[in-house]
Amino acid sequence: MFQQQTLYGLLLFSLTAGLGDGFSEVGLMSRLQREPDNLRLPIFSFLTLLQMTGFGIGMLIAASFYSWWTRGAVVLLFHGIPLTTLLVAKGLALRNGRVRRSSPTPAP
Repeated sequence: MFQQQTLYGLLLFSLTAGLGDGFSEVGLMSRLQREPDNLRLPIFSFLTLLQMTGFGIGMLIAASFYSWWTRGAVVLLFHGIPLTTLLVAKGLALRNGRVRRSSPTPAP
């Protein structure tokens, strides 16, 4: 992905990654801003703690894979795991939503 041989390939993948990160960050922060004032600070603090902890643990785990695999394989694996999890969760949510809508009893 980011190991492009051409400048245009690097710019294309960097732009795509930056847009995805920006949209997700804006969406998350916009959602958190709608919380009541007394909950906003604890939620932001806990979210920051989770992000930093996850990043640190992920770096430690991913670093061990660099001794056996190429950079591209490690990047693909550790970006593929959350993306696959997201797609499976979205698929399950859509499937459950269809089941609820098609059932004769009203959904709670």
